[in-house]
Amino acid sequence: MPLTVFGALGVLGGVVWLWAGRDSSAVGAAPSPISLRRVVSVVRTRPVLLLVAADAGILVQSAGPTSWLSSFYNEQRGLSLAEAGFVTGVLSFVGIFTVLMGGALPLRVGSARLERSSWPLGCVPGSAGWGPS
Repeated sequence: MPLTVFGALGVLGGVVWLWAGRDSSAVGAAPSPISLRRVVSVVRTRPVLLLVAADAGILVQSAGPTSWLSSFYNEQRGLSLAEAGFVTGVLSFVGIFTVLMGGALPLRVGSARLERSSWPLGCVPGSAGWGPS
């Protein structure tokens, strides 16, 4: 139930963002693509490095549920510990690619409205596995 509530809040936030968000690219000319050299120069600034440190703190918070999740799958879903550990590991492994895509796609997508409206692509497949047991 808690996962459903938190998921519903995320979906609701996405709907509000899509509905109330303003498309800044509609005003004036479309921005030019950012070069990789420019991205590296921005990433090396102090505010970005502080944000990276803050993100590392979130990673520590992620370690708690990841260590607990395989036991949950074993007790509540009836998976063996080996299967539950594998599923938990796959979730973390897929997270690597989602972070990379989340950084690369905004650099390639020209429309802010298209970028904001793409959240169902992740929500729908991600929530498909949370059916009743």
